[in-house]
Amino acid sequence: MFEQIENLPFWLKSVAIFSLSLWKSYSGPILSALSGFNFWQMLAINLSATLVTLFFVYNFRTQVLSILFKKKNKAGFDPKLRKYLILWRKYGFFGTMALSPILIGIPTGILISAHFKTTKRMLFIGMIVSSFIWMCIFYFSSKFGINIFS
Repeated sequence: MFEQIENLPFWLKSVAIFSLSLWKSYSGPILSALSGFNFWQMLAINLSATLVTLFFVYNFRTQVLSILFKKKNKAGFDPKLRKYLILWRKYGFFGTMALSPILIGIPTGILISAHFKTTKRMLFIGMIVSSFIWMCIFYFSSKFGINIFS
């Protein structure tokens, strides 16, 4: 099955890996390792996908949120927001950054952090560092270590 992946053109594999890395950054490094990409190729493709997601979601977050959540004029405090505030105070920025690339998704992590007034610089640095760490873990574990498909 994986021999068919290796026979595809380089640009097609790159586009597929880039697309998969726009949301979560664990599938891209695994497919990069299985496709025979070296570490620097994997890093360039997956980090560029993370940067594109960061740029678009952060700069268009008000439009995205207005599309996703139609504002209803409600008086008082929202119970869901209270749950999010409790989670934010407990785990905060670093928990969101650590879990965004693999669990909740990069765009969701950006929207949560931006909602709670994280600075743009901290958000970009935190997401890039977290994505880089997770990409390295998944790339090297699928390249040299854990083979879950056989």
